[in-house]
Amino acid sequence: MLLAAGLGTRLKPITDKIPKPLIPVNGIPLIFYNLALLKKHGVQDVVINLHYMGDKIKKILGDGSSFGFKFRYSVEPKILGTGGGIKRAESFLDDGSFVVMNSDIIVDINLKAFFKWHRSKRNGVSLAVVESDKAFELGVLQVEKEGRVLSILGQPMVCESGVANTFFTGVHVLSPSFIKNYKRRGKTCIVRDGYIPYLEAGGEIGAYMYQGYWNDLGTVERLKKTEQDLKNKKIVLSYFKELTWIKNQLDDVSKSL
Repeated sequence: MLLAAGLGTRLKPITDKIPKPLIPVNGIPLIFYNLALLKKHGVQDVVINLHYMGDKIKKILGDGSSFGFKFRYSVEPKILGTGGGIKRAESFLDDGSFVVMNSDIIVDINLKAFFKWHRSKRNGVSLAVVESDKAFELGVLQVEKEGRVLSILGQPMVCESGVANTFFTGVHVLSPSFIKNYKRRGKTCIVRDGYIPYLEAGGEIGAYMYQGYWNDLGTVERLKKTEQDLKNKKIVLSYFKELTWIKNQLDDVSKSL
């Protein structure tokens, strides 16, 4: 599932006319970076939630067949946040674990390895996290080195030694049991309204330690810097081949619109 319903308020005035997932990054709409990553790791079935300028996103993406996917859309007349959006899309998701990704990030995670790790741990939820000195600035998750989340945003309080301070990348794997038991309706945050209560109630949340490239393109400054780094090849993505292929398909689709 790709989360693509956000308003993109931090990227105004760009998002006054274009939804965040379609903002071009070196000439390629941002959401296609995640789609290229999914393609590299063999994912074909994708659910995308839509709200703000959803028709524009749907017009470009279509049913997914032009890009080698099968897309299904979960349209939100009223924006539901990450928790509400995932819950609303529950009927679209198969009866198995599924990957959720924010559509405003560029990341180069090995999704196959992450998914395999999640299944081996049998967690209700697994989060891809990065250990960083900036964790408290970005929203700290304290984790055991062995791969278990102990605390999210200071809840519950942790006083153990040997704890790593990490931040959440926006890439997570959810087991069907978790989303089935997530009863909150309406606009909710999956972290604050889902993961924190689940953790405090004794639920197991896995922490998959990720060390590759990650960037949240939620501000104009980060967007511009990322574009420059890509042009200068300071950022080299493992799915460049898939991204190039998708770009060529996108050019053909755009000509027909």
